[in-house]
Amino acid sequence: MPPSVTYGTAFAPPPLGGARPDARTAALIALIHAVKLHALAFPDDLSPQLKIRTASIASGQWASDAVRTAVHEVLLAVLGMKTTPRITTAS
Repeated sequence: MPPSVTYGTAFAPPPLGGARPDARTAALIALIHAVKLHALAFPDDLSPQLKIRTASIASGQWASDAVRTAVHEVLLAVLGMKTTPRITTAS
């Protein structure tokens, strides 16, 4: 059984150097990058270098591309619902 983790203490910003995080951490960073939640995930480091580093880690991660596509499609669907006139019929 894995050890319990307290929210906010188990995840640190990716190293700004060239070291590659493990596969699970890289996938999580890719998801954070895809939905642009850098400020929420890493509130203590909002440097431009952090976004560049997360983009570098996210490149080639299928999860990042899949999430970005899904979020985009949901936004288009919501926008379509708001702009499409409703057609009602009287019975």
